[in-house]
Amino acid sequence: SRMARRAADLSDDRTLADWLSGIASPRARRLVEIATSALTATDPQRVSLRALAATLNTSGGLFKMLRFKGGGQESLLSGGAGGLATALADELGTDLMLNQRVLELVRDDAGVTVRTADRLLSAGRVVIACAPPVAQAIHHHPALPEPRARAQRDSFMGTIYKLVVVYERPFWREAGLSGELLLLDGPLSAVVDISPPNGAG
Repeated sequence: SRMARRAADLSDDRTLADWLSGIASPRARRLVEIATSALTATDPQRVSLRALAATLNTSGGLFKMLRFKGGGQESLLSGGAGGLATALADELGTDLMLNQRVLELVRDDAGVTVRTADRLLSAGRVVIACAPPVAQAIHHHPALPEPRARAQRDSFMGTIYKLVVVYERPFWREAGLSGELLLLDGPLSAVVDISPPNGAG
């Protein structure tokens, strides 16, 4: 929490990896590595200490962000992100167009013209709902405001691997356990229970 309070005083040149190397205890260092990699989904040398501190400061701190009960990890989409996409697609019906990569957005007083490889579409507003590095390929007229363009240019895709294991039932709950694990050694670093309220584990 002290790091979060000092976010404004930190330099963007100092990386999370630099800071982690100063933790003397290997066990404590590994624990913090696991926690911060879960939050950032990338390698610690790619994250500035200042950016992480600012994130912690605006999100209520590390424990609030990592906590499942009453914290940032509490909510779970029933059916997963794929279920959400399917529900949205069902609601849109025939208005949904697939495989239409947006090449250009032209904004004027009348709204927005969206150009794809083979279509021109008109809209009052446009929501860009893809990762910033993907959105970087879209040309804008007029150009995006510089702070927005810089945020998009300076963002990068994280790297995280997930494995889903399905059990007939969430047997750990019968023993009063949460199903959450932090593993300091081995191929996995964290395990969480993403079981739906009723059904398989």
